[in-house]
Amino acid sequence: MTRRRLCYCEMGIIKSKGYPEIQEEIRAQKSPMSAKMVAKKHRHLLNRSSEWDEADDDVARMRLCLKLKLAQHPELVQMLIDTDDALIIEDCTARPRGSAKFWGAVWENGQWVGNNALGNLWMELREEHCS
Repeated sequence: MTRRRLCYCEMGIIKSKGYPEIQEEIRAQKSPMSAKMVAKKHRHLLNRSSEWDEADDDVARMRLCLKLKLAQHPELVQMLIDTDDALIIEDCTARPRGSAKFWGAVWENGQWVGNNALGNLWMELREEHCS
């Protein structure tokens, strides 16, 4: 399982707690995008709006997923630390639709535009590992 697929799977599985059949369907996917699409198609069962991956609790869930990813792949911790104090951005310029500007940022008119929640989470975890 790729690291990216692992994160999407974990996020979808956490969101679908109480729905083991959905969790298994997510787990069985072969790509991050297909895992995301399975979770997304069941959003009506999970009481999720059209902004299905921008809920307040999703940032905490993603934080948990990233911590699990670092625990399962310890070599990533050093890679994260090696970024020093660099700005980490989830670059969504090539796909600036949907929740792109929530989880990442888009390069527009010479500047980054977006919330960059994923990049901010990585930088927070880097700080935790450096202190």
